[in-house]
Amino acid sequence: MRPLPLILALATLPHCASAPNLPASDHFNGSVFYNDPPAEHMGALAMARHVMFGRSSNWPGEMRPVGQQEARALKADTIRITFINHATLLIEFGQVAILTDPVWSTRVGPYAWAGPRRATEPGIAFEQLPRITAVVISHNHFDHLDLPTLRRLKTAFDPQFIVPLAVADLIHGEVSPRVTELDWWQSFSGAGYKVVMTPARHNSRRGLFDQDKTLWASYAIFADKTHFVYFAGDTAYGGHFREIRQRLGSPVAALLPIGAYEPNEIMRHAHVNPAEAVRAHRDLASPLSIAMHFGTFNLTAEDIDSPAKDLLNASENAKLKSGEFVVLREGDYRDIRTKEK
Repeated sequence: MRPLPLILALATLPHCASAPNLPASDHFNGSVFYNDPPAEHMGALAMARHVMFGRSSNWPGEMRPVGQQEARALKADTIRITFINHATLLIEFGQVAILTDPVWSTRVGPYAWAGPRRATEPGIAFEQLPRITAVVISHNHFDHLDLPTLRRLKTAFDPQFIVPLAVADLIHGEVSPRVTELDWWQSFSGAGYKVVMTPARHNSRRGLFDQDKTLWASYAIFADKTHFVYFAGDTAYGGHFREIRQRLGSPVAALLPIGAYEPNEIMRHAHVNPAEAVRAHRDLASPLSIAMHFGTFNLTAEDIDSPAKDLLNASENAKLKSGEFVVLREGDYRDIRTKEK
């Protein structure tokens, strides 16, 4: 899409330009949320230049189909993680099914005609989803908070929505009254699961005048008192990975982004590259990490296949074991036993 129509579309969006009515904290200054140490932002003109000139041309012109894996029955004491697309993963255990940053739309943007177009089909058709218990949203960017998809989920399943500070108004007004807003280290408990909101290094925006008026986050999704899956959301590298391990222990699996990292001088303030994802994997001391945030939407300068190739090189350089940090095809899954046989 050309940058001028995109900027005009963003400018016409309803947005909250006023400061959230929240107490100041170590990541909210009374007006906007912030990273510590501070991170640079891409302004509107820089975003326009990036949309026009900065994205890779080595992406498919047609949507790539995916071969879906036939799922086996979910065994007791097992957590199943299915990669659907981008930052959308399905986490199942017991009678619980939780979606992360769900996106089934063809485009991600302010309107159906605006924003990057999908390059790869979702790994699970929306109609084939199990009954969804809860949905966690990491932040308000269009490729992570997709209102058309959330409305479909509300109609089909009426799930619990869990969102960062100052995002609840958007969900409540546009999607569902069943929304819980959390700050970092706060938690929500539902039937058979618990979610702890954890820190991330990122930013937020849905219009031209609402930069960082809402919080961004990652999540620890607990299947029981000790076993949890870590969903990193969208994040740059930082000390929060070690802090999460120190506070909560190591996850049974970490869902870590590996895409949208070029050019590095711009993207490093908001996204990890594959080598940094490996560092995060090590910081968390996770026995398994699953790659996400790649291969679906052309957002940055790297080619569609570069994240997986660069992750393989980074894993080899770090001497990770085979299968320790995996790239799944859309629709593929991993089962993790929470009890020994």
